[in-house]
Amino acid sequence: MRQVEHRLRSGSDRRFAGIAEGVTAVVSIAAVIAACGTVPNGATSPAGSHETAASSTAVQTNVPPYYVALIGSTPEYQGAAGYPPADAAVVRTTSTGAVLARVAPPRPYTFATITGAADDRTFVLLGVGPVKRTPGKIGMYYGGTYSQRLFLLRINPTAPDPSARANLTPLPQTLIATGQQVEAIALSPDGGSLAAILSRAEGSALAGLGYLTVFDLANGTQRTWTRDACYYGKCVQGPIGDAPPIVEEPSRVQLSWTSGGRSLLFIEGETGSQVRLLDVDAPGRNLMADSYALPIKGGVILWQDAVITPNGKTVLIERNSGYGATLTSHLSRFSAATGRPAFVNQVLTFAAEHTTGAGPDDVLWTNYDGSKIIVLGAQPGPKTGGFNASAGKVVITPTPAGQTAGVYSGIHYTPLPWPANVVDAAW
Repeated sequence: MRQVEHRLRSGSDRRFAGIAEGVTAVVSIAAVIAACGTVPNGATSPAGSHETAASSTAVQTNVPPYYVALIGSTPEYQGAAGYPPADAAVVRTTSTGAVLARVAPPRPYTFATITGAADDRTFVLLGVGPVKRTPGKIGMYYGGTYSQRLFLLRINPTAPDPSARANLTPLPQTLIATGQQVEAIALSPDGGSLAAILSRAEGSALAGLGYLTVFDLANGTQRTWTRDACYYGKCVQGPIGDAPPIVEEPSRVQLSWTSGGRSLLFIEGETGSQVRLLDVDAPGRNLMADSYALPIKGGVILWQDAVITPNGKTVLIERNSGYGATLTSHLSRFSAATGRPAFVNQVLTFAAEHTTGAGPDDVLWTNYDGSKIIVLGAQPGPKTGGFNASAGKVVITPTPAGQTAGVYSGIHYTPLPWPANVVDAAW
C-alpha cells in the first residue's frame, strides 16, 4: 500500500483552504517571495554549518522568481503505476504563475521528472519513451520497459524574444545504460554534476540492484557506488533508496545536495532505513564506506521523501504513519546533527476506509537554511476513494488537477498560483 498511500492527493490544503484570487493573492505571494533571487556568488555559509558554499554557486535565501513545471495532457492518474508523463515543460513566474515559455519534448519522449540548480536558470529533465508492455502485467509502467533520455534545459526568462527564453539540449544517451531505470535524479547546486539512483529493470536477471552515480556534465566522466546488503554473514549487491522508478512517483525526492556540491543525501534502502550523507569526492564503489548515517531513524518509516537543506543542518522528511484504514502524512524538520524533530504539518489522508480528500506535502524546493520551503500538495477535493474490503484493495480516483503548491515560512503556509495537471516542478 506504500505507493497508494503516497498518491492520496486529491486535495490537501487542510487549514489553508483555497487559493486567494486577484490582486490580493498576488500581493500576499509577493510578500513571501520579496527580494527573490539569490545572494551574490561567493556568499559564505553561516558559522557552524556543515559545509561552506562553493564560490561559484549561488546561495538561495528567498524563493526564486521562476520555476519550470512539467504539465501532463490528462488529469488522470494511471492506475497503480503513478502519474501520466508530461508533454510540456512550462517556464512560469512564481508570484503570478504567468507563462513565459513552453518546451515540448522531442519525439518519442515525454517528460517524467525535473531537477534544478541553484541559479534558477539550469535544469535537467528526464524523458521517457513509449512503454513496451510485459504480458500479464498491468499499469502504465509496471512490468514494462521504456527508453530514457536526459535533457539539459537553460532558461532566460527576461529575454524579449519568447523563443529565446528556453533552450533544450539532449545529454549523451550513454548516461543511462541499457537495461537500467532511473529512480531519482538531483542536479548539483552549480549545475555541473548530476546525481542519479539507477536500478536494473524489472524482468532482468539483475532486477532491483541499485547504483548511485554522479555524472560530470562538463567532461562526461562518472563515478558509481553500489550498496552491499549483508545478511547472515553473506553480502550481496542491494537496492538504494526507497522508491520505484521515478516515472511512478516523480515528485518524491530521494537525492539532495548540500550547497558546496561536496555532499549528497540519500535514503539508504528499504522502508525504515537511515538517511546517509555521501562524500562525492570519494572515488566510488563502496556506498556505505564513503557515507555516514545521520541520527534520523527512530520512528521514521514509510518514507515519502527526504531533503537536506543546502547548509547541511536540517533534513526535511515527509512520511506516513498508521496502517490499514487510517493513515496520516507528516512533514517534519530533523536536525542533521542530533536527529531532533520539529513539526511542520500533518494531515489525515485516509480514515474509515476512505480518503479524506487531503494529500501529503512533497518538498520541491528549500532555501539555504530551510526557513522557506515549497511543497506540492493538494487542496480538499471529492472523496472518491476508499478501501474495498471484499476485493481486499484500495480503490482511488484522485487526480493531479486539484493539486496546489505553496510556501512554508516556518509553519505559516502561503499558496502559490498553480496550474492543473502538474507532474513535477523545480526551482
